[in-house]
Amino acid sequence: MKFILLIATIALILNASEAKSTQIDKTEVADLSSYLSRLQNTDALKSRLHNLKSEILSQESEVLSSGFYLNGQVGYTSSKIENRDVLEYQVGVQKSLLLGDDEAYRDTLKYSLSIEEKLQTAKIENAVYQNYINSCFLKEKISIRQDERHRDMKMVELIKIGVEGGEFDLSALYRSQMSVENLTLVLLDLKSQYQQSLQKLNIFSLNSLQEPLCSDLLGNIGSFEEETFENSSYFQAVDMQVKKQTALKNYRNSPIKQVTVGLAYNDEMDITRTALSLQVPLTWGANKRNSVEVAKERELAALSQKSYLQKELEVILQAYKIKQHNNAMKLQYINDKLILKAYKTVELMQERFKVGEANYLEYISSQEALFNYVLQTIKIRKDALVEQAKLYSKLGISPLKEQK
Repeated sequence: MKFILLIATIALILNASEAKSTQIDKTEVADLSSYLSRLQNTDALKSRLHNLKSEILSQESEVLSSGFYLNGQVGYTSSKIENRDVLEYQVGVQKSLLLGDDEAYRDTLKYSLSIEEKLQTAKIENAVYQNYINSCFLKEKISIRQDERHRDMKMVELIKIGVEGGEFDLSALYRSQMSVENLTLVLLDLKSQYQQSLQKLNIFSLNSLQEPLCSDLLGNIGSFEEETFENSSYFQAVDMQVKKQTALKNYRNSPIKQVTVGLAYNDEMDITRTALSLQVPLTWGANKRNSVEVAKERELAALSQKSYLQKELEVILQAYKIKQHNNAMKLQYINDKLILKAYKTVELMQERFKVGEANYLEYISSQEALFNYVLQTIKIRKDALVEQAKLYSKLGISPLKEQK
């Protein structure tokens, strides 16, 4: 009679609605766009942008002319007519003028800078996005494990009743308690990981520690559009390297790249006078021929690099599509078949337990299998989003593109 009453009590508790899992205390919640909006004023991004600008300014020096400069000459001269010695001097101001097409090169530098800035910004955004993803899925795992622990704790309480009534021995109680204790250790580790992830996520925040909203993450594993690949900042940056080297080659290949004009004053043989000069290079010279060859080789290198990187990106994209397709298939299979079967198994074990045909270990084992499948779906969704963030980081695409 006691055993029948015990089974009835267990059935009532197992069929009752589950209590809400205890959530981590939180003061504020922020979505992904809120985290990313803080990046513009951070030193992490500013340092990268300053470095980019310094590199562009350094490259621009290739087509900068010298400013005005003073040219002074002093000489000792002996007069042939009056047979007297004189001190002759000349003071002049000179300025080099560029005649080559430097505007095309300057334009490519300017456009290249804007692309590189987008690329570097997207890299940091996707680093934050990965931390956001990690925090969200750790948060979800904590919730799942808390729910599992809550169920096991209820089983412990029921087995205690059974031990007191003589239906179960102490080994049953100890085994059920060990299950709860193991989950307690798992939760401690998960909460530690979660706090560390929050620290990384909030590194750019000026406020107190915030928690991610998470509901703005994609629920399904999305596909990647070819148009996004072709219009990405990375692809444009590679193309701009070719245009930059071509423009520099054309500039250096100009027949007359620059001329020098000057205005001088001298007192040659005690006759003061002014002189206007114009210097035009008539030959290329070894230095210019070499600089032109350097520019040609750099252009060829940029073209080869563009071709290689384009093929490499196509391979990376194809591998990404295959991986995401497999993730979507696994997720669908676990959700539609394994979790469904595991859930039915739990229900069946529960019914068998009610009539004494199954023991509590079989029920706990079936429940663990169900939770493990749920945790697998969490990992698959997390891995899929992390792969997306890595690809977007390489291509210079903002993670906000895919948000709800």
